[in-house]
Amino acid sequence: MVDADDGGLYYIKGDAHGRPIRASEWLGTHIAEAVGIQAPAPVAIERSNGEIVFGSRRIAGVADDLLTRSYLMTSSAGNVAVPVTGLSTILSKIYALDMFLNNEDRHFGNYLSIDDNGVRRLYSFDFSRAVFWQWPWNGYPAPTTHTRTHGKLLRHAGKLVILRLEGAL
Repeated sequence: MVDADDGGLYYIKGDAHGRPIRASEWLGTHIAEAVGIQAPAPVAIERSNGEIVFGSRRIAGVADDLLTRSYLMTSSAGNVAVPVTGLSTILSKIYALDMFLNNEDRHFGNYLSIDDNGVRRLYSFDFSRAVFWQWPWNGYPAPTTHTRTHGKLLRHAGKLVILRLEGAL
C-alpha cells in the first residue's frame, strides 16, 4: 500500500509476466463502475522512480475476509432469516462482467464489504487476470478457473442467478 500525494492510500500493481496488468485493471474497474458494480476508485500513480502503476484506493472500514465470505454465502441477513436484498443481482452482474472480460481469477478474496450504517455494501476488485491476461480471447474462462468454480459455489448457495445461453456457460 502506498500513500499518494492526494492524501489517499492505494494498493498498487504494475505490469508483470509480460502482461499489461495495469490496462486490464483500468478497463475492468471502469467498466464495472459503468454497469453499476461498486469498485475501489482507480487511479494511475507515478512512483518516485518514474514508474506508472495502477492504484486501487483503500476503502475505510472494510470487514475481515471471514465476515465478507459469510455475507456472500449466507442466505439471510442476521439471525432473523431476512434475505439479503439485492445480493444475488450484484453477484450476477459481477459474474456476467467477469465472463465478458474473460476474468479467470474472481474468488472470495476479490470482494470487499463494509457496514454502512447497518447496510452491508459489496465491492469487487482485481481485474488483473482479465482482458489482456490471455490475449486474444478464446471464449469464456475455463471451467476450472477461480471465476467459474467460485461462481458454482455461489450458485449452489442460491446467491448467483445465471442465465444459460445455448449451454455456453
